Amino acid sequence: MDVRSAIKSVRPKPGLSDAVWKDGALRPDFSNALGRIAKKFLDELELELDVEDVIFTGSYAGRTWGPGSDLDLHIVVDFGSQDDPEAAQRACKLAKFKWEEEHDIELKGIPVEVYVEGLDENPPEATGRWSLTKNDWVLEPPEGGPSYDESKVIRKVSDFREVIRRAGGSRKEGPMMSAMKRITKMRKAGLERDGELSSENLAYRVLRRTGELQAAWDMVHDIVDKNLSI
Repeated sequence: MDVRSAIKSVRPKPGLSDAVWKDGALRPDFSNALGRIAKKFLDELELELDVEDVIFTGSYAGRTWGPGSDLDLHIVVDFGSQDDPEAAQRACKLAKFKWEEEHDIELKGIPVEVYVEGLDENPPEATGRWSLTKNDWVLEPPEGGPSYDESKVIRKVSDFREVIRRAGGSRKEGPMMSAMKRITKMRKAGLERDGELSSENLAYRVLRRTGELQAAWDMVHDIVDKNLSI
């Protein structure tokens, strides 16, 4: 996908996706499938957690869905109830990486991304949050026509590209890892500040849809493999 098409694809839509929603509610086949996925993830985790809720959120829970969007499945847990909350959080992060390596799950052609969310986290409010346990919204997506400054997104795409270009020229693991962490950190800051429609988040999604982010990560992996080989 070229940049122009990618930018067009992240523009806010007039409503929720008909493929995922019907009459304002999550389609039963999606709800049931996501529930099974959450259960399977927890079974493989093999860690006793106090699960507070299972939330469907992200682009498809709002109006920024499009080609390349995921179905974001968040398992909300109370890490504070653990004897070692930090160890439990680390275990969940490792489990997410392992899950992504071993599973490639799609619902009607849409990839599913699983994330363990701490009860004390403050997720962005620019998108909706649908509770699978309550079968209802806990946070409805904003009404009306959400908007953003497309020129800022284009500038941020250029910024991210320059960060990758400069690091890639070194062909070294350190600069490349620093560049990818910097981009991820900037995206996170944008989400915390302006939510799903932040220029950082939309630029990140544009580069993901053009394949440039994956190409950058592939370069990181190639460099690491080369350094470890003899």
